[in-house]
Amino acid sequence: MSIYRISIAGADDAVRPETLAALSDRFPFVEWGILFSRPETVRERYPSLDWIRELTAISRRRATNRSTDQPTNRPLNLSLHLCARAAQKTIRGDWEAQSEYRDIFADFQRFQLNADYAKSRKYLPNLPTALRELSPSGQIIVQLTGEPLNEEVAQNLVDAGLDVAFLFDGSGGWGKTPESWRAAEGRACGYAGGLNPENLEAAIPQIKAAAGDARVYLDLESGARDADNRFDLAKVERILEIVAPHIDA
Repeated sequence: MSIYRISIAGADDAVRPETLAALSDRFPFVEWGILFSRPETVRERYPSLDWIRELTAISRRRATNRSTDQPTNRPLNLSLHLCARAAQKTIRGDWEAQSEYRDIFADFQRFQLNADYAKSRKYLPNLPTALRELSPSGQIIVQLTGEPLNEEVAQNLVDAGLDVAFLFDGSGGWGKTPESWRAAEGRACGYAGGLNPENLEAAIPQIKAAAGDARVYLDLESGARDADNRFDLAKVERILEIVAPHIDA
């Protein structure tokens, strides 16, 4: 197994986008997972639309800047986690409702649907078309939580020819460590579930055993926050230091 990336979600307006870019310079394997529901939703874990645009502008500049004092000439690794209203509007292909922020989509390489698919069941046959409209070349992340419908959606997207990553997260995003890690069965996928600076060293060998020969990424959100639910940069840095020796780019 090779770990090629760790995705850390939940940065918000309390963190300067430049700080995330600086960490990406030191740890180029990190991906920043940005949670988004609707433009007016600004709270812990959910940054403002202005903040997201600051971050994506930095990413674009990095991709075009050939300055010798810049460690890399590539964009930031960014994934957009579409939650609640934004996820449902995406599933339904309702782009008019997303016109206020649709411009940001082009700056993300991956998209995660944090969705209750049962609420939009009648739209699911057209989901591959909607996701191609969302991002013609971006990877789609589907959480596999144990719900049969999630499994069905993920497989249907694969069968439709989309670039799909299965994110194994039996806790459904609640940050609970599983008793055992699901086998990757040769598929490139992600592993989530209660990962944090205290258990990463022990979890990585277990995940490697479950993943076999697959190429995988790690994913966490709650493990990067402090006791007051704030994005903790010290924790983030420690997480990246722990993961760094295990990265096989």
